[in-house]
Amino acid sequence: MDLIEALGTLVRVMELGSFSAVARERGATQSAVSRQITALERELGVRLIQRSTRHLALTEDGQETLTHARDVLDAVAATRQAAARRSGAVSGTVRLATPVLVGHLMATRMPLLLARHPELSLELVMARADHDMIAEGLDLWLRLGESTHATEVTRTLGRIDRLALASPEYLAARGHPTHPSDLVGHDCLTPPQPGPHRVWRFRDATGTVAVTVGGRFTTDNGETTLRAALAGVGIVLTAEVVARADIAAGRLVPVLPGWEPEPVPVTLVYPSRRNLPPRVRAVIDFIAQDILPQAEALAEAPA
Repeated sequence: MDLIEALGTLVRVMELGSFSAVARERGATQSAVSRQITALERELGVRLIQRSTRHLALTEDGQETLTHARDVLDAVAATRQAAARRSGAVSGTVRLATPVLVGHLMATRMPLLLARHPELSLELVMARADHDMIAEGLDLWLRLGESTHATEVTRTLGRIDRLALASPEYLAARGHPTHPSDLVGHDCLTPPQPGPHRVWRFRDATGTVAVTVGGRFTTDNGETTLRAALAGVGIVLTAEVVARADIAAGRLVPVLPGWEPEPVPVTLVYPSRRNLPPRVRAVIDFIAQDILPQAEALAEAPA
Protein backbone atom coordinates (compact mmCIF):
# COMPACT_ATOMS: atom_id res chain seq x y z
CA MET A 1 0.00 0.00 0.00
CA ASP A 2 1.19 3.52 -0.82
CA LEU A 3 0.84 5.12 2.62
CA ILE A 4 1.19 8.71 1.41
CA GLU A 5 -1.43 8.20 -1.28
CA ALA A 6 -3.78 6.59 1.26
CA LEU A 7 -3.32 9.49 3.69
CA GLY A 8 -4.12 11.87 0.84
CA THR A 9 -7.29 9.93 0.14
CA LEU A 10 -8.32 10.16 3.81
CA VAL A 11 -7.83 13.95 3.74
CA ARG A 12 -9.86 14.37 0.54
CA VAL A 13 -12.67 12.11 1.77
CA MET A 14 -13.11 14.27 4.87
CA GLU A 15 -12.76 17.52 2.88
CA LEU A 16 -15.37 16.50 0.29
CA GLY A 17 -17.57 14.53 2.68
CA SER A 18 -18.04 11.32 0.71
CA PHE A 19 -16.28 8.48 -1.06
CA SER A 20 -18.27 9.14 -4.22
CA ALA A 21 -17.08 12.76 -4.46
CA VAL A 22 -13.44 11.67 -4.21
CA ALA A 23 -14.06 8.94 -6.78
CA ARG A 24 -15.50 11.48 -9.24
CA GLU A 25 -12.58 13.82 -8.65
CA ARG A 26 -10.04 11.07 -9.35
CA GLY A 27 -11.88 9.21 -12.08
CA ALA A 28 -12.04 6.09 -9.91
CA THR A 29 -14.84 3.94 -8.51
CA GLN A 30 -16.40 4.53 -5.12
CA SER A 31 -15.48 1.00 -4.07
CA ALA A 32 -11.82 1.63 -4.94
CA VAL A 33 -11.73 4.69 -2.67
CA SER A 34 -13.47 2.74 0.11
CA ARG A 35 -10.98 -0.12 -0.22
CA GLN A 36 -8.08 2.32 0.09
CA ILE A 37 -9.47 3.68 3.37
CA THR A 38 -10.06 0.12 4.61
CA ALA A 39 -6.46 -0.79 3.75
CA LEU A 40 -5.23 2.29 5.64
CA GLU A 41 -7.27 1.27 8.68
CA ARG A 42 -5.79 -2.22 8.48
CA GLU A 43 -2.27 -0.80 8.18
CA LEU A 44 -2.71 1.45 11.21
CA GLY A 45 -4.73 -1.04 13.22
CA VAL A 46 -7.53 1.40 14.08
CA ARG A 47 -10.91 2.40 12.70
CA LEU A 48 -10.72 5.86 11.17
CA ILE A 49 -14.21 6.53 9.84
CA GLN A 50 -17.68 5.60 11.06
CA ARG A 51 -19.76 4.93 7.97
CA SER A 52 -23.52 5.22 7.60
CA THR A 53 -25.85 5.51 4.65
CA ARG A 54 -26.14 9.27 5.16
CA HIS A 55 -22.76 10.59 6.28
CA LEU A 56 -19.19 9.89 7.37
CA ALA A 57 -17.75 10.75 10.77
CA LEU A 58 -14.19 10.46 12.03
CA THR A 59 -13.49 8.37 15.09
CA GLU A 60 -11.19 9.75 17.78
CA ASP A 61 -8.32 7.82 16.18
CA GLY A 62 -9.44 9.18 12.82
CA GLN A 63 -9.26 12.78 14.06
CA GLU A 64 -5.70 12.28 15.27
CA THR A 65 -4.71 10.48 12.07
CA LEU A 66 -6.22 13.24 9.92
CA THR A 67 -4.08 15.84 11.70
CA HIS A 68 -0.95 13.78 11.17
CA ALA A 69 -1.94 13.08 7.55
CA ARG A 70 -2.12 16.77 6.76
CA ASP A 71 1.28 17.33 8.37
CA VAL A 72 2.77 14.50 6.31
CA LEU A 73 1.26 15.80 3.05
CA ASP A 74 2.49 19.32 3.77
CA ALA A 75 5.98 17.97 4.43
CA VAL A 76 5.92 15.96 1.19
CA ALA A 77 4.79 19.00 -0.79
CA ALA A 78 7.50 21.15 0.79
CA THR A 79 10.13 18.51 0.00
CA ARG A 80 9.02 18.33 -3.62
CA GLN A 81 9.05 22.11 -3.96
CA ALA A 82 12.55 22.29 -2.46
CA ALA A 83 13.77 19.65 -4.89
CA ALA A 84 12.11 21.49 -7.77
CA ARG A 85 13.83 24.72 -6.79
CA ARG A 86 17.18 22.98 -6.74
CA SER A 87 16.62 21.30 -10.08
CA GLY A 88 14.89 24.24 -11.72
CA ALA A 89 11.92 22.04 -12.63
CA VAL A 90 8.61 23.81 -13.21
CA SER A 91 5.94 21.71 -11.52
CA GLY A 92 3.08 22.04 -9.08
CA THR A 93 0.13 24.42 -8.78
CA VAL A 94 0.26 28.21 -8.81
CA ARG A 95 -2.72 29.98 -7.26
CA LEU A 96 -3.16 33.37 -8.93
CA ALA A 97 -5.69 36.09 -8.17
CA THR A 98 -6.56 38.38 -11.06
CA PRO A 99 -9.32 40.77 -12.17
CA VAL A 100 -12.08 39.08 -14.17
CA LEU A 101 -11.30 40.78 -17.46
CA VAL A 102 -7.60 39.95 -17.21
CA GLY A 103 -8.51 36.40 -16.22
CA HIS A 104 -10.57 36.04 -19.39
CA LEU A 105 -7.59 37.19 -21.45
CA MET A 106 -5.34 34.71 -19.65
CA ALA A 107 -7.77 31.86 -20.33
CA THR A 108 -7.49 32.41 -24.07
CA ARG A 109 -3.69 32.16 -23.87
CA MET A 110 -3.59 29.28 -21.38
CA PRO A 111 -2.67 26.55 -23.94
CA LEU A 112 0.71 28.30 -24.39
CA LEU A 113 1.58 28.07 -20.70
CA LEU A 114 0.36 24.51 -20.23
CA ALA A 115 2.17 23.27 -23.33
CA ARG A 116 5.36 25.00 -22.24
CA HIS A 117 5.28 23.40 -18.75
CA PRO A 118 3.49 20.02 -18.77
CA GLU A 119 3.89 19.55 -14.98
CA LEU A 120 2.46 22.97 -14.11
CA SER A 121 -1.12 23.72 -13.06
CA LEU A 122 -2.68 27.18 -12.68
CA GLU A 123 -5.64 28.07 -10.49
CA LEU A 124 -7.24 31.45 -11.20
CA VAL A 125 -9.16 33.25 -8.45
CA MET A 126 -11.34 36.04 -9.84
CA ALA A 127 -14.31 36.37 -7.50
CA ARG A 128 -13.02 39.13 -5.21
CA ALA A 129 -11.62 42.63 -5.54
CA ASP A 130 -9.34 42.36 -2.49
CA HIS A 131 -7.40 39.46 -1.06
CA ASP A 132 -5.59 38.26 2.05
CA MET A 133 -2.82 36.39 0.26
CA ILE A 134 -1.58 34.40 3.25
CA ALA A 135 -5.03 33.33 4.41
CA GLU A 136 -6.11 32.38 0.87
CA GLY A 137 -2.89 30.57 0.01
CA LEU A 138 -2.19 32.77 -3.01
CA ASP A 139 1.16 32.62 -4.77
CA LEU A 140 0.57 35.73 -6.89
CA TRP A 141 -1.93 38.55 -7.18
CA LEU A 142 -2.10 40.41 -10.47
CA ARG A 143 -3.88 43.69 -9.88
CA LEU A 144 -4.60 46.85 -11.78
CA GLY A 145 -3.31 49.77 -9.77
CA GLU A 146 -0.64 50.20 -7.14
CA SER A 147 -0.62 47.89 -4.12
CA THR A 148 -1.50 49.46 -0.77
CA HIS A 149 -0.41 46.43 1.29
CA ALA A 150 2.79 47.37 3.08
CA THR A 151 3.64 43.78 4.08
CA GLU A 152 3.73 42.46 0.51
CA VAL A 153 6.38 42.48 -2.17
CA THR A 154 5.24 44.18 -5.37
CA ARG A 155 6.62 44.57 -8.87
CA THR A 156 5.12 46.95 -11.41
CA LEU A 157 5.19 45.12 -14.72
CA GLY A 158 3.85 47.90 -16.92
CA ARG A 159 0.92 50.19 -17.61
CA ILE A 160 -2.26 49.68 -19.59
CA ASP A 161 -3.86 52.48 -21.60
CA ARG A 162 -7.44 53.29 -20.68
CA LEU A 163 -10.38 55.09 -22.26
CA ALA A 164 -13.46 56.79 -20.90
CA LEU A 165 -16.38 55.25 -22.80
CA ALA A 166 -20.17 55.44 -22.96
CA SER A 167 -22.89 54.05 -25.16
CA PRO A 168 -24.39 56.25 -27.89
CA GLU A 169 -27.74 55.95 -26.11
CA TYR A 170 -26.33 57.31 -22.85
CA LEU A 171 -24.65 60.24 -24.59
CA ALA A 172 -27.80 61.05 -26.56
CA ALA A 173 -29.78 61.22 -23.33
CA ARG A 174 -27.23 62.93 -21.06
CA GLY A 175 -25.00 64.89 -23.44
CA HIS A 176 -21.30 64.78 -24.23
CA PRO A 177 -18.84 65.97 -21.55
CA THR A 178 -16.18 68.27 -23.00
CA HIS A 179 -13.94 68.68 -19.94
CA PRO A 180 -13.09 66.21 -17.14
CA SER A 181 -14.87 68.44 -14.64
CA ASP A 182 -18.11 67.81 -16.55
CA LEU A 183 -18.04 64.19 -15.30
CA VAL A 184 -19.28 65.38 -11.90
CA GLY A 185 -22.71 65.79 -13.48
CA HIS A 186 -22.69 62.32 -15.06
CA ASP A 187 -23.26 58.77 -13.87
CA CYS A 188 -19.79 57.24 -13.78
CA LEU A 189 -19.36 53.53 -13.14
CA THR A 190 -17.05 52.85 -10.19
CA PRO A 191 -16.50 50.36 -7.38
CA PRO A 192 -18.78 50.91 -4.37
CA GLN A 193 -15.92 51.62 -1.97
CA PRO A 194 -14.71 55.23 -1.73
CA GLY A 195 -11.06 55.71 -2.54
CA PRO A 196 -8.62 56.13 -5.43
CA HIS A 197 -10.81 54.20 -7.88
CA ARG A 198 -13.27 57.08 -7.79
CA VAL A 199 -10.62 59.66 -8.72
CA TRP A 200 -10.21 59.74 -12.49
CA ARG A 201 -7.19 61.59 -13.89
CA PHE A 202 -6.90 62.97 -17.41
CA ARG A 203 -4.11 64.83 -19.15
CA ASP A 204 -3.73 67.02 -22.21
CA ALA A 205 -1.04 69.39 -23.43
CA THR A 206 -1.71 71.78 -20.56
CA GLY A 207 -1.37 69.28 -17.70
CA THR A 208 -3.31 66.81 -15.57
CA VAL A 209 -6.82 67.17 -14.16
CA ALA A 210 -8.18 64.93 -11.37
CA VAL A 211 -11.91 64.62 -10.78
CA THR A 212 -13.82 62.63 -8.15
CA VAL A 213 -16.67 60.82 -9.88
CA GLY A 214 -19.69 58.82 -8.81
CA GLY A 215 -22.98 57.45 -10.02
CA ARG A 216 -26.16 55.61 -9.12
CA PHE A 217 -24.77 52.18 -10.00
CA THR A 218 -21.58 50.71 -8.54
CA THR A 219 -19.92 47.31 -8.72
CA ASP A 220 -16.51 45.87 -7.89
CA ASN A 221 -16.57 43.60 -10.96
CA GLY A 222 -14.91 44.99 -14.10
CA GLU A 223 -16.90 42.83 -16.52
CA THR A 224 -20.17 43.92 -14.95
CA THR A 225 -19.07 47.55 -15.18
CA LEU A 226 -18.43 47.16 -18.90
CA ARG A 227 -21.80 45.49 -19.42
CA ALA A 228 -23.50 48.33 -17.57
CA ALA A 229 -21.83 50.86 -19.86
CA LEU A 230 -23.03 48.90 -22.90
CA ALA A 231 -26.54 49.00 -21.47
CA GLY A 232 -26.41 52.80 -21.21
CA VAL A 233 -26.11 53.02 -17.41
CA GLY A 234 -23.16 55.39 -17.38
CA ILE A 235 -19.57 56.20 -18.34
CA VAL A 236 -16.87 53.61 -17.76
CA LEU A 237 -13.11 54.04 -17.48
CA THR A 238 -11.58 50.79 -18.70
CA ALA A 239 -8.60 49.27 -20.48
CA GLU A 240 -8.79 49.99 -24.19
CA VAL A 241 -7.87 46.42 -25.10
CA VAL A 242 -10.93 44.89 -23.42
CA ALA A 243 -13.35 47.31 -25.11
CA ARG A 244 -11.75 47.37 -28.56
CA ALA A 245 -14.41 45.21 -30.22
CA ASP A 246 -17.25 47.27 -28.73
CA ILE A 247 -15.62 50.49 -29.91
CA ALA A 248 -15.13 49.13 -33.43
CA ALA A 249 -18.77 48.04 -33.55
CA GLY A 250 -20.00 51.43 -32.32
CA ARG A 251 -21.50 50.00 -29.14
CA LEU A 252 -19.23 52.25 -27.05
CA VAL A 253 -17.96 55.72 -27.91
CA PRO A 254 -14.88 57.46 -26.43
CA VAL A 255 -15.75 60.57 -24.46
CA LEU A 256 -13.57 63.61 -23.75
CA PRO A 257 -11.62 63.62 -27.02
CA GLY A 258 -8.29 65.35 -26.55
CA TRP A 259 -8.05 64.21 -22.93
CA GLU A 260 -6.01 61.07 -22.23
CA PRO A 261 -6.88 59.07 -19.10
CA GLU A 262 -3.99 58.19 -16.84
CA PRO A 263 -2.74 54.67 -17.61
CA VAL A 264 -3.25 52.07 -14.89
CA PRO A 265 -0.23 50.24 -13.47
CA VAL A 266 -0.15 46.44 -13.71
CA THR A 267 1.24 45.18 -10.41
CA LEU A 268 2.27 41.70 -9.35
CA VAL A 269 1.97 41.10 -5.63
CA TYR A 270 3.30 38.13 -3.70
CA PRO A 271 3.76 37.47 0.02
CA SER A 272 7.08 38.71 1.30
CA ARG A 273 7.67 35.63 3.43
CA ARG A 274 7.75 33.27 0.44
CA ASN A 275 10.57 32.45 -1.93
CA LEU A 276 9.76 32.31 -5.60
CA PRO A 277 10.00 28.69 -6.81
CA PRO A 278 10.39 27.95 -10.54
CA ARG A 279 6.66 27.36 -10.97
CA VAL A 280 5.87 30.90 -9.78
CA ARG A 281 8.64 32.44 -11.88
CA ALA A 282 7.28 30.59 -14.91
CA VAL A 283 3.86 32.20 -14.40
CA ILE A 284 5.45 35.63 -13.95
CA ASP A 285 7.31 35.18 -17.23
CA PHE A 286 4.10 34.06 -18.92
CA ILE A 287 2.22 37.13 -17.72
CA ALA A 288 4.96 39.51 -18.82
CA GLN A 289 5.71 37.88 -22.17
CA ASP A 290 2.37 36.46 -23.31
CA ILE A 291 -0.36 38.39 -21.45
CA LEU A 292 0.81 41.97 -21.05
CA PRO A 293 1.81 42.37 -24.71
CA GLN A 294 -1.80 41.47 -25.53
CA ALA A 295 -2.86 44.33 -23.27
CA GLU A 296 -0.28 46.69 -24.78
CA ALA A 297 1.69 46.91 -21.53
CA LEU A 298 5.33 47.94 -21.52
CA ALA A 299 7.37 45.82 -19.14
CA GLU A 300 9.59 42.85 -18.57
CA ALA A 301 9.26 40.15 -15.98
CA PRO A 302 10.99 40.73 -12.63
CA ALA A 303 14.35 39.07 -12.23
